[in-house]
Amino acid sequence: MDKVKFKQILYNLLNNAIKFSSEGGKVNISAELKEDIVEISVKDEGIGINEADYERVFHPFVQIDESISRKHGGVGLGLALVKRFVELHGGKVWVKASPGKGSTFTFRIPKRPESQVQENISSVQTSYDLEIEREKEKNRKIKEKAEVFSMGPESPNI
Repeated sequence: MDKVKFKQILYNLLNNAIKFSSEGGKVNISAELKEDIVEISVKDEGIGINEADYERVFHPFVQIDESISRKHGGVGLGLALVKRFVELHGGKVWVKASPGKGSTFTFRIPKRPESQVQENISSVQTSYDLEIEREKEKNRKIKEKAEVFSMGPESPNI
């Protein structure tokens, strides 16, 4: 098991659970070892997710509710990375949630030597580097267009 990727999975799930929970809300972590499978769940008392959005939350650069993402920040890569890293380990991740009642993200991965996982990592890194570069380029172009059409504070009043 790649310890760095495993920590990143937990960090991303816990970060989202804390970020989207109301003040005073609780976040619970449970773990279970079944023979050669590890199953970990992160449960929060946050805003929840509609069932129709369960798969979408794992897509790169997806924010289910733009107003919430503006409030809390982020670009929509955390859960996409969770899914990619879990799958790299031969596992599966899923969510169960109810709007207004919180979410439970669970992942299951087999216990196995790190060397078997390392083979897949370079191809994943290249893929995400390309997606991130495309997103940066898109944002740069949008900013340039906005600057062209913006009159700015030094512009004369018309």
